[in-house]
Amino acid sequence: MIYTLNTIVITNKRIIKNEQAGFFRYASAELDLAKIQDVSVKVHGAWAAIFHFGDLEIQTAGTQNKFLFDRLPKPEKIKQTITDLQAL
Repeated sequence: MIYTLNTIVITNKRIIKNEQAGFFRYASAELDLAKIQDVSVKVHGAWAAIFHFGDLEIQTAGTQNKFLFDRLPKPEKIKQTITDLQAL
């Protein structure tokens, strides 16, 4: 299910993912920028390409191997932002 309360927060130190799974259920996960090894974008289908929606997958060196963000708007821009912040 897709809820409008799902968020991704990118700071200069970490990425925070908040997922609303129901009225009283949610999950939150954090990832340090220093632990990121790879960031990739996957776009599935013509409509997603036209309207700039896709999945963002982040590989980490920590205990949780992958962070997956589904159906994000402008995933290429988010990927570039993360890459730029890592260079600082």
